[in-house]
Amino acid sequence: MTSATLVDTETTGGAIRPTSEGERIVTLDVLRGLAIFGILFVNIGIFGFPEGYSEIHRELFSGTADRVIHWATQFLIEGKFYSLFSVLFGIGVAIQFDRARQTGRKFGPWYARRLLVLLAIGLAHDVFIVTGIILMTYSIVGFWLIPFLKRRPKTLLRWTVVMILIPVVVVSVFITVRAAAEKDGAADSTTVGEANDAEEAAQKRDAFDQEVAVFAHGSYLEQVRVRLAKVPESVAVTLGLGTYVLGMFLIGVMLWRSGWITDPLAHRARIQKTVVLGLSVGSLCTGGYLVVRAVVTTMPPPEVVIPAVTMQFIGNMALCLGYLGLVVLAMTT
Repeated sequence: MTSATLVDTETTGGAIRPTSEGERIVTLDVLRGLAIFGILFVNIGIFGFPEGYSEIHRELFSGTADRVIHWATQFLIEGKFYSLFSVLFGIGVAIQFDRARQTGRKFGPWYARRLLVLLAIGLAHDVFIVTGIILMTYSIVGFWLIPFLKRRPKTLLRWTVVMILIPVVVVSVFITVRAAAEKDGAADSTTVGEANDAEEAAQKRDAFDQEVAVFAHGSYLEQVRVRLAKVPESVAVTLGLGTYVLGMFLIGVMLWRSGWITDPLAHRARIQKTVVLGLSVGSLCTGGYLVVRAVVTTMPPPEVVIPAVTMQFIGNMALCLGYLGLVVLAMTT
């Protein structure tokens, strides 16, 4: 690991200037590169295939190699590296906050301007390039992080648990309400229910074909209209599930304050325990979630979905921390 550590922010004419090469922490750069590569690996599919059509995806790509790669991607990569990138975002904000305090500068207005610029970039990206809510999510959830930057580690830990569990509760309530509504509105005839399922599948396939047609043969303006129509949905998802991202931000703040990144040798034993625990718990939870998805092909009842969703969130977080610990340990050799 490089011996360089972050020092007080240097300023020129009262302005904060970029970190110099000698100030950089190589471990953070390696982690960022790994996180971006993992996100890219998952997003490649999104670049060439509409989101939200997993059933059609399995139908079109049903070969053995396709299934193995898809399963491996879900198990090892999907959800883990955007979680890692979120942890790194939290580390970055903690560094900026500490450096602002060291130099006696106001952090809030400067940080808010950065988030607003990020929001503008995210909106432009989603509308004019390709749909992907992560930049908008970071800009919105980034404001939620401000009240926690002065909190003690134990307080941050408690709030991290709460923030990660909130999406589980949100999804659980949504699934329970939906199941109850479907049960109340279900017809007594099985034939009618099957007809409704077939009609819903046909509508979904039609929507899929239309979106593929727009991005394969439509004009750029038509593509922009499709992406623009998805912006409200992206914001809704952020508001409903963004607390998981905030939980990852808080983990990043705690990791920076703990000294794990700047002096990993002093915390080697704890990092090793985190790696073992993260990889084992993450593998069990992620594996359990994927088994449920593979076995249950129809809409499962809430008592099945809720534990599966819980395992998904915990698995993503645990494997993310396991990967992070492995890299930090590797950078000490």
